[in-house]
Amino acid sequence: MILHFLKKAISLIVTVFILLNISAPAFALTIQEVPNPRAVYGGWVTDMANILTSEDKSTINQIISEYERKTGTEIAVVTVEDTSPSLTPRYFATQLFKYWRVGKKNINNGILFLVSQAERRVEIITGYGIEAILPNYKVKRIINSKIIPLFKLHNFSEGTLIGTQALIQALSEENTFTAVYIKPKIAGSKVTHPEYIFFALLAGLVIAVSSIITLALRPLRLAPSGKSRVYDGTKNGAAKCSECGQQMQKLDEKSLVSYLNQPEQVAQNLGSVSFEGWRCPQCHPEVPATGIHLRAYVLNNRKFINCPNCEELTVQRKYKIIKPATIAKKGEESVTEKCNCCTYSHTTIHPIPKIGQYSSNGSTDGGIGGGSWGDSGGFGGGDCGGGGDGGGW
Repeated sequence: MILHFLKKAISLIVTVFILLNISAPAFALTIQEVPNPRAVYGGWVTDMANILTSEDKSTINQIISEYERKTGTEIAVVTVEDTSPSLTPRYFATQLFKYWRVGKKNINNGILFLVSQAERRVEIITGYGIEAILPNYKVKRIINSKIIPLFKLHNFSEGTLIGTQALIQALSEENTFTAVYIKPKIAGSKVTHPEYIFFALLAGLVIAVSSIITLALRPLRLAPSGKSRVYDGTKNGAAKCSECGQQMQKLDEKSLVSYLNQPEQVAQNLGSVSFEGWRCPQCHPEVPATGIHLRAYVLNNRKFINCPNCEELTVQRKYKIIKPATIAKKGEESVTEKCNCCTYSHTTIHPIPKIGQYSSNGSTDGGIGGGSWGDSGGFGGGDCGGGGDGGGW
């Protein structure tokens, strides 16, 4: 009996590994590769598809921050080029929500707003605690009436901003804060075939290991000219041209400098970003090359944030307590942002919650509002069950 199980297991391993390596696309995106905006710069927006203007991105961050300070509700806005090899954009969005844990722990008041550019798809996922306040049909109404019409006109930035505003307005009208919602436990039936559990666990392990191996060994293919950015700092030793398939040549540091603009040079000197230049000798045989692929590796995105003028990680923050918080009164803190490349400088004053007002898990000890919940390095620990809706354009 055991020998029979082992033979089936070995056959399953070989089949799954072959299928994964045949079907895995060269530019597959995993949820782990999507930069968490809370960890990267303390914001709420990740624009991997580059469809948002700097003004709209700043506005979206601002309105979400203000709403989160008032109610504790967390809204993540994400744009990507594609969600493959995920089964569907909705599955990708749901898994990303769970991976980031959008929303506060036990309250589960999170929303994830995903735009997949190549798949022409919008997905909005709501946490357990939001489902009763913002049911699926209301989410669908917002998508169809506020977002899709603008996306059909290629007004992606405006559509994303208006969609975010519509979500906040709908939540505000329904009074977002309800009783604490804890994810219900689902009773399971008695298992009568333990061998099925064995195969399911084994298959899951094989898929996980095979996916890791596939992603690690997949060839790096770059366009002969243009720019790309990597947020995990992992560098590749070789690259091929995505157009002609020719092996690309890496520029030396001296030659690379001439292709970097001033903000990029400053970011490289600060150590926030490391740049590499790749040249395709077939597509750009001229020397010096008129076109290269400039690849940026983000090294220290916790210490630096993007400058609204330079559009590079050249801004540093300095914090100063103006008035310490006490048990009876809130305090104040100034946050000064200063760019190391241009003249950009901005100072804001933020309230410091009263001592003991918020516990470490984001729950309140003395009322709601007046301060920022959760850890600045991530979301608050929420969960979802796939509530919400989607739509295409």
